[in-house]
Parts: sequence; C-alpha cells; structure tokens
Amino acid sequence: MLPKNSIGKQMASKLKVYAGAEHPHGSQAPIPYVFTQIDQMKVGK
Repeated sequence: MLPKNSIGKQMASKLKVYAGAEHPHGSQAPIPYVFTQIDQMKVGK
C-alpha cells in the first residue's frame, strides 16, 4: 500500500511493473514477486 498523499504520488511515479520476465534492469538483480493468494491479486480493495 502507498500513502494517499504527495509522498505516495512520488512513490507511485517511481514504481516499475513489467508484464512477463523481460525487463531492462537485469544488472540490478531484481527479485521476482510471486502472488500466493488470490486476495493479493484483487485491485481496488
């Protein structure tokens, strides 16, 4: 969750989400996140 203020807007503008495994950040060794519960995949709770 992000805060609903100006700091949250800054954080959201820096968030990068890619569909699939291809991304340009391989040298930064990102760790993929796997959803384990269907509740985590719901949008707009």
